[in-house]
Amino acid sequence: MKALIEHKAEVNGESREGQTPLIAAASLRRPAVVRTLRDHGAHVDLAAADGRTALMHAASVGLAESVAMLLGAGAQINATDKNQEGALHRAAERGHATVVR
Repeated sequence: MKALIEHKAEVNGESREGQTPLIAAASLRRPAVVRTLRDHGAHVDLAAADGRTALMHAASVGLAESVAMLLGAGAQINATDKNQEGALHRAAERGHATVVR
């Protein structure tokens, strides 16, 4: 991935569903990739077509390390998706106590 970034790959590029590399890394439990993308300018509050951000995905899968990184980078903690669910709701619903704290 670093080679792609060094060759000017778009860290904020979107799939047809509006998913960014940061959202994909968060949802697939890849904190090292989340960190690398964040460090190379990924916008932490971009949302996919469903309105979900990387923070919401990280919270959904219980990835406290990525949640902390994203919050530290300024992710909006109270943003909601198209169902009006935010990161806290998604973490609590799935029983991820370490993320809820």
